[in-house]
Amino acid sequence: MIVSLLRRLHHEESGAVLVLVAGFMTAALVLCALAVDLGCVYVRGGQVQTAADSAALSAGRLLPIADTYAAKRRVTDTAIQYLEKNGIGSADDYEFYFGEPVNGRLTTFGVKIKGSVPTTFAPVIGVYSLSYTKTAEVQTAVCVRLSDVVPLSVARDKLSACLAAGIREHITLKYGAKGDSTLPSGNFGAIDLDGVKGGGANDYRNWLANGYSGQLTTGILLPVESGNMAGPTSQAFTSRYNQCTHFPGQGGCTSEHYVASCPRVIKVPVVDYEGTKTVRVVGFAAFVLEGQPAGMTDAITGSYVDMVTLGSAGGDTSGDSENFGVYSLMLSK
Repeated sequence: MIVSLLRRLHHEESGAVLVLVAGFMTAALVLCALAVDLGCVYVRGGQVQTAADSAALSAGRLLPIADTYAAKRRVTDTAIQYLEKNGIGSADDYEFYFGEPVNGRLTTFGVKIKGSVPTTFAPVIGVYSLSYTKTAEVQTAVCVRLSDVVPLSVARDKLSACLAAGIREHITLKYGAKGDSTLPSGNFGAIDLDGVKGGGANDYRNWLANGYSGQLTTGILLPVESGNMAGPTSQAFTSRYNQCTHFPGQGGCTSEHYVASCPRVIKVPVVDYEGTKTVRVVGFAAFVLEGQPAGMTDAITGSYVDMVTLGSAGGDTSGDSENFGVYSLMLSK
């Protein structure tokens, strides 16, 4: 009798174990199925996020813009082009938005993409699709930290006066032998970018031809590079100017048509003179180099243009910095 009871208990326990094992196996299969479906959503979400980032950054290069329909349309059309290049078409659910104007200009642009991925295994638990929402937002800010500048300069008062008068061409960045009456004696517009004495004309020639690899920040004091340096100016200018390979049938890059990465497009410190031998960097401006007239190879002029650089490190999002047209573009979301 006791043996019979023990056998019955053994069979009942075995049945319970089988039920538990079956339950665990079912749960494990469901979890594996969900993992596969979630993995598919993760992969698709990554692809969509890349598309959103690419569209926002590419369109953001047009910022800042006026708060007008035409200006905003140019930005959104550019974003659509880059979405399509990354596999996001008109059948997808996406939208664009702009931030509030800052000093009358739109500085923020965003892309939001919504979608869903059909599930393969999750329908066994009643889940037929998994949704995602991806957002990319860019913001432009006045650039206060910059590299690859050239050892020329433009005085803040002079640049501000030119822009206020609508003058954007033939702005002098390096004066010739006659100098300029508004500059201290012996100054021709050149500055020593590393602040270390001894480099002189050799550093000046190299930086003018190739750009300064160090980084400048607004507020720093730099020494003036005195003297006309006619030879180094002519040599470095010719080297840089002739590197342009764009628009060959139209004379290369000009302010009317240019490629932002062209050597003719230069970044210049905007300065205030503090005494006769020192300047303070108060901002940065961009110019497209203009050709040198015959007999004036020791002077350099440029056409003022706006420029957008990539990277959050160089932008001032507080809105307090003076704006000279060089902006830093960053992903803010």
